[in-house]
Amino acid sequence: MNTFAFLLDEEIQDSLAFAPFLPGQSDEDTSAAGHQAAPPVEEILSALLDDIAPGEFREAMTNIFSDLTRLFGYLSWIETYLRGDSPLADAVPMFILVHGEARALVDSIETSTSELANLPAPVREVLDCISYAINFELRRTCPHELQALETAGETSQLRAAIERAHGALCNCFQQLTIELARVFDPTLNGARLFDDYQLRRQQSLTLCDDLVLLVELVRLAEEGRDQASDAFLVECLKEFGEGSIRYLLSKDWETFGRCVEEIEAARGTEQWHPALHRFGCYLETLLEHVRKRAVLAEQDDISNSH
Repeated sequence: MNTFAFLLDEEIQDSLAFAPFLPGQSDEDTSAAGHQAAPPVEEILSALLDDIAPGEFREAMTNIFSDLTRLFGYLSWIETYLRGDSPLADAVPMFILVHGEARALVDSIETSTSELANLPAPVREVLDCISYAINFELRRTCPHELQALETAGETSQLRAAIERAHGALCNCFQQLTIELARVFDPTLNGARLFDDYQLRRQQSLTLCDDLVLLVELVRLAEEGRDQASDAFLVECLKEFGEGSIRYLLSKDWETFGRCVEEIEAARGTEQWHPALHRFGCYLETLLEHVRKRAVLAEQDDISNSH
């Protein structure tokens, strides 16, 4: 762990500490060391590492998988701030830690790719992608923005920014872990590695289906064939606001709500069709963003027609 670890008190560090992957370690050894049973993802990754011949390559892969797993632990802790009543400002130092640890991981990967002789080409390619992807997401989730919002006391904006950064980094680290693991076992997928993967994918699929329906209803209302289509659209918007909207990022809730208010206010006026057109364009853009979620990367049957 690098120097950013000072940001965490001992209790948090203990709760987030993941035992390093020790291929060949017995359950008795793990129990004696005081560690709990490894989560499914650690068990699977440890099994992958068991199949790699001992040496520098195996050690490098062990360190990379271990670092990715530890980063998930930090992000899980951040999620407790989003779900609970703890001050959101307390999550900001954790993001600084995540950034520091992630940059250290990139440095470690770049060192491995430059120093390891006979590094398999598929592994080198994935490691290069991991370095690029992490650097890209770190630029998008700068903790200085969170610090500025915290200082300004912008609680609602801070929550949205934390949720956005948390979701982006979770998706990033999760997808990169899957891609690297699949180099060693092409049969692996996200559902096998992560307990929440299938649930989050199903939620995103439900969200896609509901957004497709809303786009279709908006188009029908734009055609202006009857008043029934207008009423049905308004009713479906109400149902969406009470249901699937929770699968959107919280930063999108306010925008969606304003659009719905505009639609309701324009109903029965000359602004109805212009408002419908703007709302339809917004929904199509929102749908495309949802379809690009990493959790849907392995899903091939999402309809592209709407």
